[in-house]
Amino acid sequence: QATKDRLSPTVAPEMAAAPDAQAWEPQHAAVVESQLWEASAATSTFPAPPMASSFPHARPTGVWKPLEAKPPPWPHRRASTKPMTVPPREHREVLAAQRQKLAEQAFALDRNHTRLERDGEAKVHRPVPFLELPAVEPRPLEELRAMLRQAVVSKEGSQPQFALLTGREQEGWHLLCPESYVQQNDTVEVMKASDVRQISVELYRNCKVSVNLLR
Repeated sequence: QATKDRLSPTVAPEMAAAPDAQAWEPQHAAVVESQLWEASAATSTFPAPPMASSFPHARPTGVWKPLEAKPPPWPHRRASTKPMTVPPREHREVLAAQRQKLAEQAFALDRNHTRLERDGEAKVHRPVPFLELPAVEPRPLEELRAMLRQAVVSKEGSQPQFALLTGREQEGWHLLCPESYVQQNDTVEVMKASDVRQISVELYRNCKVSVNLLR
């Protein structure tokens, strides 16, 4: 209604006298639009945009010129019109193995080239005073392990306690956590030997304790 009141001095008499919305038919859309621009231009300091009548060579509404794909001015590779075929899985696995091998070789070469380089300033390290090298050859690792095992077994209380849970022998050995026994509830914390992240609280009477695993 406000729009009609604003346009009533300039609109056509038959449109201003229309009591309903029949006057706003599509054939009057161009007239109303031009009058709106004239009304806004009369009250505004900004110039109104040019109307379609200012361009006599413009195409009629609803007719569009088809788009034309032009090549870019820079050098480029023509797009492939054939779909790309994916290599079989066996071929991709072979390529992945080759790339992994080349990456390992490149890493080893780079490590060997930079192993003598040091980040930061150099420091002077003096030899240990009165250091004497043994005259005999060092003992083999298996012999040293056997000596350490014998020292642990011979010392009382140094060997950890392992147990099998009653009814759950198929789970394997469990390690009894030291100082976790609660006499009031007769419970103890156990740790699975194959996965030390699995810790649970079990009844002590259900634990078949064995202390001879390291022998």
